Amino acid sequence: MNFIDSNVLILASYENEKQLSCQQAIREGGVINALVLAETLTVLERIIDRKVAQTAIASFLRSDLEIADLDVSVIFDALKQSKRMNLHFFDLIHYTTALARECSAIVSLDKDFENLELPRIEPRTAVRNAGAPPILSDGVAEHVHPSSQGISNRTETLQ
Repeated sequence: MNFIDSNVLILASYENEKQLSCQQAIREGGVINALVLAETLTVLERIIDRKVAQTAIASFLRSDLEIADLDVSVIFDALKQSKRMNLHFFDLIHYTTALARECSAIVSLDKDFENLELPRIEPRTAVRNAGAPPILSDGVAEHVHPSSQGISNRTETLQ
Protein backbone atom coordinates (compact mmCIF):
# COMPACT_ATOMS: atom_id res chain seq x y z
CA MET A 1 0.00 0.00 0.00
CA ASN A 2 1.18 3.54 -0.74
CA PHE A 3 0.96 6.78 1.22
CA ILE A 4 -0.77 9.48 -0.83
CA ASP A 5 0.41 13.06 -0.39
CA SER A 6 -1.95 16.04 -0.26
CA ASN A 7 -0.83 17.38 -3.66
CA VAL A 8 -2.38 14.29 -5.28
CA LEU A 9 -5.73 14.89 -3.54
CA ILE A 10 -5.61 18.57 -4.45
CA LEU A 11 -4.89 17.93 -8.14
CA ALA A 12 -7.60 15.25 -8.26
CA SER A 13 -10.19 17.83 -7.17
CA TYR A 14 -10.23 20.29 -10.06
CA GLU A 15 -9.66 20.32 -13.80
CA ASN A 16 -5.98 20.23 -14.73
CA GLU A 17 -3.60 18.06 -16.77
CA LYS A 18 -2.86 15.71 -13.85
CA GLN A 19 -6.43 15.35 -12.58
CA LEU A 20 -7.16 11.96 -14.15
CA SER A 21 -3.93 10.27 -13.05
CA CYS A 22 -4.38 11.65 -9.53
CA GLN A 23 -7.98 10.44 -9.39
CA GLN A 24 -6.90 7.01 -10.58
CA ALA A 25 -4.10 6.84 -7.99
CA ILE A 26 -6.64 7.65 -5.26
CA ARG A 27 -9.04 5.04 -6.61
CA GLU A 28 -6.27 2.45 -6.18
CA GLY A 29 -6.46 3.13 -2.46
CA GLY A 30 -3.72 3.94 -0.03
CA VAL A 31 -2.99 5.65 3.24
CA ILE A 32 -3.40 9.31 4.14
CA ASN A 33 -3.50 11.04 7.50
CA ALA A 34 -5.67 13.77 8.96
CA LEU A 35 -3.02 16.36 8.09
CA VAL A 36 -3.32 15.46 4.38
CA LEU A 37 -7.05 16.21 4.60
CA ALA A 38 -6.41 19.51 6.40
CA GLU A 39 -3.79 20.59 3.85
CA THR A 40 -6.09 19.62 0.98
CA LEU A 41 -9.03 21.56 2.43
CA THR A 42 -6.90 24.65 3.08
CA VAL A 43 -5.40 24.76 -0.42
CA LEU A 44 -8.69 24.05 -2.22
CA GLU A 45 -10.42 26.80 -0.22
CA ARG A 46 -7.68 29.20 -1.24
CA ILE A 47 -7.48 28.32 -4.95
CA ILE A 48 -11.14 27.47 -5.66
CA ASP A 49 -13.72 27.92 -2.87
CA ARG A 50 -14.99 26.42 0.38
CA LYS A 51 -17.88 24.45 -1.15
CA VAL A 52 -15.62 22.65 -3.63
CA ALA A 53 -13.11 21.99 -0.84
CA GLN A 54 -15.76 20.51 1.46
CA THR A 55 -17.21 18.36 -1.33
CA ALA A 56 -13.75 17.03 -2.14
CA ILE A 57 -12.99 16.20 1.50
CA ALA A 58 -16.36 14.44 1.85
CA SER A 59 -15.51 12.39 -1.23
CA PHE A 60 -12.12 11.39 0.18
CA LEU A 61 -13.76 10.38 3.46
CA ARG A 62 -16.07 8.06 1.52
CA SER A 63 -13.29 6.65 -0.66
CA ASP A 64 -11.11 3.57 -0.24
CA LEU A 65 -8.38 5.66 1.36
CA GLU A 66 -7.26 4.52 4.80
CA ILE A 67 -7.02 7.49 7.15
CA ALA A 68 -4.24 7.08 9.70
CA ASP A 69 -4.63 8.76 13.06
CA LEU A 70 -2.34 11.64 13.80
CA ASP A 71 -1.26 11.34 17.40
CA VAL A 72 1.53 12.49 19.69
CA SER A 73 3.75 9.52 18.86
CA VAL A 74 3.69 10.39 15.15
CA ILE A 75 4.58 14.01 15.93
CA PHE A 76 7.38 12.87 18.28
CA ASP A 77 8.77 10.43 15.68
CA ALA A 78 8.66 13.15 13.02
CA LEU A 79 10.50 15.48 15.36
CA LYS A 80 13.21 12.84 15.88
CA GLN A 81 13.47 12.37 12.09
CA SER A 82 13.90 16.14 11.63
CA LYS A 83 17.39 15.93 13.14
CA ARG A 84 18.65 13.81 10.25
CA MET A 85 16.28 14.61 7.36
CA ASN A 86 15.89 17.84 5.45
CA LEU A 87 12.10 17.82 4.99
CA HIS A 88 9.46 20.36 5.96
CA PHE A 89 7.81 19.28 9.20
CA PHE A 90 4.43 18.44 7.60
CA ASP A 91 6.27 16.24 5.07
CA LEU A 92 8.10 14.57 7.98
CA ILE A 93 4.73 13.80 9.55
CA HIS A 94 3.59 12.22 6.28
CA TYR A 95 6.83 10.29 5.92
CA THR A 96 6.63 9.06 9.52
CA THR A 97 3.02 7.97 8.96
CA ALA A 98 4.06 6.10 5.81
CA LEU A 99 6.84 4.28 7.66
CA ALA A 100 4.56 3.41 10.60
CA ARG A 101 1.94 2.03 8.22
CA GLU A 102 4.60 0.06 6.34
CA CYS A 103 3.79 1.75 3.04
CA SER A 104 5.87 0.70 0.05
CA ALA A 105 6.06 4.19 -1.51
CA ILE A 106 4.86 7.78 -1.28
CA VAL A 107 2.66 8.92 -4.16
CA SER A 108 3.52 12.58 -4.61
CA LEU A 109 4.61 15.23 -7.05
CA ASP A 110 6.78 16.73 -4.32
CA LYS A 111 10.41 16.03 -5.21
CA ASP A 112 11.41 16.60 -1.57
CA PHE A 113 10.40 12.96 -1.01
CA GLU A 114 13.14 11.70 -3.36
CA ASN A 115 16.24 9.84 -2.14
CA LEU A 116 14.60 8.58 1.04
CA GLU A 117 14.14 5.07 2.40
CA LEU A 118 10.66 4.99 0.86
CA PRO A 119 10.60 5.75 -2.87
CA ARG A 120 8.53 8.61 -4.25
CA ILE A 121 6.36 7.68 -7.20
CA GLU A 122 4.25 9.90 -9.42
CA PRO A 123 0.48 9.35 -9.54
CA ARG A 124 0.64 7.92 -13.07
CA THR A 125 3.11 5.28 -11.84
CA ALA A 126 0.86 4.33 -8.91
CA VAL A 127 -2.06 3.51 -11.19
CA ARG A 128 -2.47 -0.21 -11.69
CA ASN A 129 -6.08 -0.26 -12.82
CA ALA A 130 -6.64 2.43 -15.42
CA GLY A 131 -9.96 0.89 -16.48
CA ALA A 132 -11.73 1.63 -13.17
CA PRO A 133 -14.77 3.94 -13.29
CA PRO A 134 -13.90 7.64 -13.04
CA ILE A 135 -14.61 9.89 -10.08
CA LEU A 136 -17.65 12.05 -10.82
CA SER A 137 -17.10 15.58 -12.10
CA ASP A 138 -18.01 17.08 -8.71
CA GLY A 139 -15.14 15.14 -7.15
CA VAL A 140 -17.36 12.50 -5.53
CA ALA A 141 -16.43 8.88 -6.05
CA GLU A 142 -19.01 6.75 -7.86
CA HIS A 143 -19.11 4.13 -5.13
CA VAL A 144 -18.74 3.84 -1.40
CA HIS A 145 -16.46 1.08 -0.26
CA PRO A 146 -18.17 -1.16 2.33
CA SER A 147 -15.30 -0.65 4.79
CA SER A 148 -15.91 3.11 4.76
CA GLN A 149 -19.44 2.80 6.14
CA GLY A 150 -18.14 3.62 9.60
CA ILE A 151 -16.80 6.98 8.44
CA SER A 152 -19.78 8.05 6.35
CA ASN A 153 -21.30 9.81 9.38
CA ARG A 154 -18.33 12.20 9.39
CA THR A 155 -19.27 13.41 5.91
CA GLU A 156 -22.95 14.03 6.60
CA THR A 157 -22.19 17.15 8.64
CA LEU A 158 -20.24 18.66 5.73
CA GLN A 159 -23.20 18.64 3.38
